[in-house]
Parts: sequence; structure tokens; C-alpha cells
Amino acid sequence: MRGGTHLPVAAHPLLAGRGRRSVGGHAPALRVASDQSWRGPLRPAGQSQTVITEIDVGIELMPVLTDHRVHGSAVLPAATLVKLVLGAAACAFGAGRRLLRDVVFHRSLVLADAQRRTVQFVLRGDPPGAVSFECYSPEPDTSGSSGWSLLASGTVDTEERHAADDDRHHPEAIRTRCPYSIPAPSF
Repeated sequence: MRGGTHLPVAAHPLLAGRGRRSVGGHAPALRVASDQSWRGPLRPAGQSQTVITEIDVGIELMPVLTDHRVHGSAVLPAATLVKLVLGAAACAFGAGRRLLRDVVFHRSLVLADAQRRTVQFVLRGDPPGAVSFECYSPEPDTSGSSGWSLLASGTVDTEERHAADDDRHHPEAIRTRCPYSIPAPSF
């Protein structure tokens, strides 16, 4: 292995029975709280188009979770999970603009008050272009690869956008493409 170090990674089904190695270089970490950082990116041996990153989440790491509760339990907001997906893509592929498509939320991540949970992001593909992602978290009180739950999946577009693409999203440009004006009370 050149230019990297071995890092511990939780036993994920994708990594079962395979060697792990780190990817050279380190992208800036997305910080949700001051003491929280990304682990990875890692590439499973023999799977050159797969990159894995992970981060811990918890109420003490993400104070916003204190106010985001369902039936008294802290729940990771979907918007925060989307932000973490973008952070995982930045960690794996470097900084840049990203577009998420076809995002499916399979399961909520519910946290006990003092509980920390690992969220692992598996990105598959060959940038630039579309890369699929899956977000996993281990079930509490389970060990081994069978205790992981799929939280979300979708696609991250890692291609750089041209300036012309940005122009079509300005309100003035959108208004020029609308042939009719509808007053707000009528709408």
C-alpha cells in the first residue's frame, strides 16, 4: 500500500472477508460539531469504484437533534442526512458542487439521549459523473454484518456544472420562460 494508512472500519456487509485500505489524500471534513470528523475515504480491496466514509452522530455531537424529536426520541432530520451525503462525497472525491438525485429514505435514525451511532456512506461509481450512494447505520445492541440498516440511497452527480447551467436557475431567467403571469390571489 502506498501513501495511506490502515484505519479501523466497522464491520459492514460490503467489507466482510475483504481487506481494507485507505485512499491517499485527505479532503476537508464536514464539521457538524467541533469534535466530529470524517473517517475515510477507504476503498475495499478489489473494488476500485467503491469508496466508504463514515462519521459518528449523536446529540452531544449535533445539538440540533435535541429539538428534533418524534415521540420523545431524537431523530436525525432528513435534511441533515442529505448534508452528510454531500459531506461524504466531498470527503471521497474532493470539494465541488454536487447534485443529489433519486434520494430514497428507507429508515429513520433514532437515537437515545446519550447514544452515538456511526453512519457509513458507500459510494459506487467512477467520477466524474453519477455515483450511487447508500447510507447505513448499525442497529443498537447488535454485532456483526447482519445488524446494519439502510437509511437512505440515491445518486450523487459529481460532474462540474457549466456556468450556462447556473443561469437557467436564476429567477429572472425562469420568468422569461413563463408565458403567463398569474396574480397571487388567483393562484
